[in-house]
Amino acid sequence: MDDLRERIRAALDPSPSAVPAPGDRLAAVLLPLSGSEPSIVLTRRADHLSRHAGEISFPGGLRHPEDADLRETALRETEEELGIAPDSVDVLGALPPVHTTVSAILVVPFVGMLEGAAGFTPDVGEIAEVVVLPVPRLAEAETEVEWAIDREVYRGYRYEVGGHTIWGATARILHGFLRIVWLPDDDRVEEGDPEPYLPGDAELRAILGDARTIAVVGLSSKPHRESYEIAEYLQRKGYRILPINPRETEVLGQEAYPTLLDVPSDVRIDVVDVFRKAADTPPLAEQAVRVGARVLWLQDGIVNEEARRIAESGGLTVVMGVCIRRTRKRLTGEG
Repeated sequence: MDDLRERIRAALDPSPSAVPAPGDRLAAVLLPLSGSEPSIVLTRRADHLSRHAGEISFPGGLRHPEDADLRETALRETEEELGIAPDSVDVLGALPPVHTTVSAILVVPFVGMLEGAAGFTPDVGEIAEVVVLPVPRLAEAETEVEWAIDREVYRGYRYEVGGHTIWGATARILHGFLRIVWLPDDDRVEEGDPEPYLPGDAELRAILGDARTIAVVGLSSKPHRESYEIAEYLQRKGYRILPINPRETEVLGQEAYPTLLDVPSDVRIDVVDVFRKAADTPPLAEQAVRVGARVLWLQDGIVNEEARRIAESGGLTVVMGVCIRRTRKRLTGEG
């Protein structure tokens, strides 16, 4: 058990420093591990609640002004929801933050091992059931789904275990835990893996609806290049385009900048759209964080887990391996 504890600790961020974008709120959850197998402790929210009623989630909530840090937020909320004292939790570190664009919340998930025999005193006004599921069963149950929910489409992970369905932000956090600290090395997503990574349609629609300025890294002035065609499309749809390319001086009537860091500080960048090799994207992710961008979007075939980690740790939403033009056309019903 001590070996497992240290292996998990080594894979996590010991001192997360999530910085929310303007208008976002900060929250924290705890992914509690119990027993020698181990198992993960989750909750089923009460059916009468106005938000996420009946859903499976981790204990947690919004940061309060009196909380010293997000770690304290996660422990406070866990004690309130499950009656677990903070001093009975060995907090091993944090997973990359998960951003929910629709509700504008940046969630920092902490992982902690419960010391001693696990005993729970759930808040009956908020928690309908304590759900304890073995990690190996969750790893085996992971599937990717595409669901139509009302007029939206949820694309992400789902876990059907013990009669419970885990999806949404909780599934994204759980997937991150399994990918980073649990699965064998040869089963983990490797840097450069072409598998797309994207949030659900509601979040994508919010990203593209709220964005005003898109910095296009690698934008070429040659009209036959894909970067030009896509940037021209976005410009026609009303977005302000910022060309980022040290080999260009002007593209689509807009001044080009050598790097994201050369864009004037008074220009707000909403989305950084990248046309570069996957291996070149981690430094771009760092620049996107430094300039305060809200979204890092890597185009078709561009997937890099290190870039994702950097961007999400800096509070950005990440989309990888899908075309921004094709996504917008699909969401708006264009032919």
